Amino acid sequence: MGNSKLFGSWSITNCKQYPGELEIDGEAGKATLLLYTKEYLDGSVIKIASDQVPHYLQYIFGDSSPMGKITLYDSNWAGTSMIGQDLYLTKYHVKYIIYGAHLLEKEDFLIKSGKFSFPYLDSFYNGWEHASLMASEFNFELIDKPTIQELQINDELKLIFYSIITRNVLEFTVSYTIEANSYLFFEYTKPVTFSRLLKDAATFRKLVEFSYGEPSAHKIHEVQIAHDQISNKIDLISPRDYTRFSIGNFSLHKNKDISRGSSHQNHILISKWKMSREALDIVIVKWFSNVDFYNIYEYYLDSNNWFQKSKDAILSITMFNNRFLNLIQGLEDYYREVFETPKTKQDRLDFEAKKKVVLGLLKSNPELKKWVNDKFKTPQYATLEEKLRFIAGQYSTTIHQAFHPIRWVDFPDSAKDLRNKLSHGLNKEINLGQQIHLDYKIAQLLLCICILKSLEVPELEKMIKLNLKLQRLVQEILYQQQYIH
Repeated sequence: MGNSKLFGSWSITNCKQYPGELEIDGEAGKATLLLYTKEYLDGSVIKIASDQVPHYLQYIFGDSSPMGKITLYDSNWAGTSMIGQDLYLTKYHVKYIIYGAHLLEKEDFLIKSGKFSFPYLDSFYNGWEHASLMASEFNFELIDKPTIQELQINDELKLIFYSIITRNVLEFTVSYTIEANSYLFFEYTKPVTFSRLLKDAATFRKLVEFSYGEPSAHKIHEVQIAHDQISNKIDLISPRDYTRFSIGNFSLHKNKDISRGSSHQNHILISKWKMSREALDIVIVKWFSNVDFYNIYEYYLDSNNWFQKSKDAILSITMFNNRFLNLIQGLEDYYREVFETPKTKQDRLDFEAKKKVVLGLLKSNPELKKWVNDKFKTPQYATLEEKLRFIAGQYSTTIHQAFHPIRWVDFPDSAKDLRNKLSHGLNKEINLGQQIHLDYKIAQLLLCICILKSLEVPELEKMIKLNLKLQRLVQEILYQQQYIH
């Protein structure tokens, strides 16, 4: 989406229209509604000194030329300034632009499907058969013949992987370009909310991030909206109950290049390059269904993605320490989900439930409530260092078969001590030296293996051995261990 301006009239429900323009800045990655009025959209008179500004507007409706009807969804006030006598400029930052429709104002509108782009999608799902590689062979029999593959995630959601090679003529009979594109459709058996669609798309994006070991983004292109969600149904010519509408947005793809379709197999941890289609499908389904592991996945992604390929400030020591705590929390949570016995887990849940009841009865006595909360802790069946030692023991063989042997003996006690110092404020120095950097990398490696195990990835040793990022991580661990001990 390039730079453009859409002039027209803009309003909210049950209020009059106001002149303005929608300014779309593709380079800056933002869309801004500019209103030239003496009133806010709700009809209240602008008085800079004592304004009750409508800061957040879920729906703004526009009639513009040449785009016709537009719905601006999820807009935030960005300032009001005087530009003349009784004339003010009010700005709203707009998150989503839905072209061709005025939606009925509901808390969250319903959709049937959505179309997205993800970086490296075709390479991730098709491996040696990805469209960019096919296009490089200039096989004209493949031109304009889409490859469509479906994957049922659950009873409600189906993913449709769509890849196509097109030829674009630049000069008739003289020159042309071959272009490969891939899209992912999220299709539902029954209508779901727009926020549900965005959540599912973000879940898949996190799998892409985990596979490539770097922050990613995604782009939404269109949504299929039910006719009963649209106020201008008379304008629709589709005989079906749903119509596809183009949607503009910058916040999801963060102004990043989403068109990347190919990547070397050694840069991808999980992909069709390294496993069969059937095995990859199982991994994708597991990623969506492993709801109890979502927080563990988030801990790892946050530790691995921070400020990569970014012009932002470097990671501060405090932020680094917090991410170390998250890694240890992730390992502890993984132990609870995978290795904790059913009886131990039920004992812990019963204790926490009864303690919550007791604390509720002590609302009138805050001091006693705090004392009970501090003193009565969940029964400890395994200490943190025992949990870390157990996980390392379970998966060290996998790591040693893929890479050089790593010394694990010091990690459980060292990581526990560092965790306690940071979480309880026992250390006055925030820079804890090389030891925390070493333990950070070991925890990160272990948590990555835990996640792969949770996804039931086949031939795990072979897969991690070929990954360049894990190779580099292991080399950094071995190098630091030489100098710390």
